[in-house]
Amino acid sequence: MSESPSLSDLVLRLADDPSGSNRDAFYSRFVTSRVGVRVPTELGPSPIPSGSYVTVEPSLLPIGIGKAPDGSPMVVVLSDIPDLVKREPARSFVELAAADIIKMAIAHHSGIVVQASKDGREAWVAILRDDVPRLAPRDQKK
Repeated sequence: MSESPSLSDLVLRLADDPSGSNRDAFYSRFVTSRVGVRVPTELGPSPIPSGSYVTVEPSLLPIGIGKAPDGSPMVVVLSDIPDLVKREPARSFVELAAADIIKMAIAHHSGIVVQASKDGREAWVAILRDDVPRLAPRDQKK
């Protein structure tokens, strides 16, 4: 039985070959994944331990916002946080359900950028703003 590819594997695969089947495999894995952000160093040295947290509004957790080529906002997250924690032990990360990032992107009419780093390679892929709502769980679609 072969191990299913990680979210980072799928990001790298889609970056290398932006086919519809690779996009669909990435989208399918993304919706059930956990993604995260680095805790800014300006908050102090390892102010909180890496791990999973529930955030409430307003949250002091900064989640990066970038811009797509058309100027629309993009929520920026990292894939496979447990692997990043191992590679960057001096940094702190916060891990979130991708489903929560999807809700945030829908609320802010934004897309999502997922960055991956694996085996000495780095890549990012985007979930376009128009695609984000179709990734939301059925009970959250408008």
